[in-house]
Parts: sequence; structure tokens; C-alpha cells
Amino acid sequence: MTGLTATENMSAMPVGPDESLIEAAREIAPIVREHNQETERERRLSRPVLKALRETGLLRMNTPRSLGGLETDPVTRALVVEEIGRHDSATAWTLENPLDWAFRKHSAVMISA
Repeated sequence: MTGLTATENMSAMPVGPDESLIEAAREIAPIVREHNQETERERRLSRPVLKALRETGLLRMNTPRSLGGLETDPVTRALVVEEIGRHDSATAWTLENPLDWAFRKHSAVMISA
């Protein structure tokens, strides 16, 4: 089921993964694959991969909307990382690692508020 749900205490929230971000991950797959040997050899992501991640917004998946991010749900995030991981595990790990910390920090702030 897709669409929006709302409860008395919650604003409208999308139900189901954000297909546009999954599609963005698929679109940059050729760039990720093309540079996976360089990533392994240099032990860091190549500039073209970082540029693609930035331009698609994938680096902002867990940044709160109030800070200009996408505030993506965990299911979408996992599916995006899985898609990137099909082409290069190091890129997927690099994408997930800071997002995971951002999610935890954001969650801790929301709990303490």
C-alpha cells in the first residue's frame, strides 16, 4: 500500500519506500561500477562517485528536512544502500556509515526533546 497516512498526533507520512531515491541509485550504478577498482586501490571514493552521490541527494537521505535534507525512512535507506552495494560494497558502506550515525543522533535528539 502506498500513499499517505495520518493520525491525530502525527503529520502525514508516506507509506512505502521512496522509489525516486532507489531509481537515483540505479541511475548512478554505471559510475559506481566504473570506479570500483579505483575505490579499492585508493581506499576512498573517487570524485565522480562522490559527485554522483551528492547530485542525486543520496548523501542527504538522513539529514532532517529542517536542515535541508531528505529525512528518508529507514526502509528506503536500506534499499538504496542495497542497490549501491550491488555495484560496490565500499561505496555502499561509505554511504551507509555516516547516514547511520546521523539517524542515531537525530533519533537521540528527538527522544530527549
